[in-house]
Amino acid sequence: MNIPELNEKYREEFYQNPNENALGKYFMTELLPPIADYENAMVLVRDNRKCLKGLTLLYLAAELCNSWPLMENVFIQELTTMLPSSDAETKSIIYYLISDYISWTYGRSDTRVKQYLELSLQYSGSMKFVNNRKYLASYLHGKDRFNLLSDAVANIECIYSDDDPLPIDYLIDPEREFKEVILGTYISRRNYESLIALIKKEK
Repeated sequence: MNIPELNEKYREEFYQNPNENALGKYFMTELLPPIADYENAMVLVRDNRKCLKGLTLLYLAAELCNSWPLMENVFIQELTTMLPSSDAETKSIIYYLISDYISWTYGRSDTRVKQYLELSLQYSGSMKFVNNRKYLASYLHGKDRFNLLSDAVANIECIYSDDDPLPIDYLIDPEREFKEVILGTYISRRNYESLIALIKKEK
């Protein structure tokens, strides 16, 4: 099946039996070309919040709305209200997403961007998390920058080829998307080499 056919398949599956798994695959096929309907992907999560048992789709919708502000970011608002009752790893992810939201909305020079990245790192503990380290390192210099970038690389779990076509099951997996676009633990070979190049500059 091609992407439009899969999109229709998961759309029908979801509306016949609304559940998180079908919603996740429907959401992911909305993001892929030739569909790339980011606004509808966000609306799907916003309007079907009751189907979600976990937070992965809420995280993805928040990140998507940060970079494509086609609607009010109700996802960041909801996640922010969860902070007082969240465990450390959840706080780490939410603080990262808030930092990302501020960066897109007000610019990277806003002092809150670095502050929330520091909070994200503080709460990440032993969780594998690359992006908070990578972006926080951009505000540091010398040995501190080198150490944090090196730590970011140590947190990478999967490096995939830029040249080989990726399986459809991989592309429509929300957990894989979460690990790639938010945690950064899944990374393309090209992006990995760019990260290594940054480290070499600090030696």
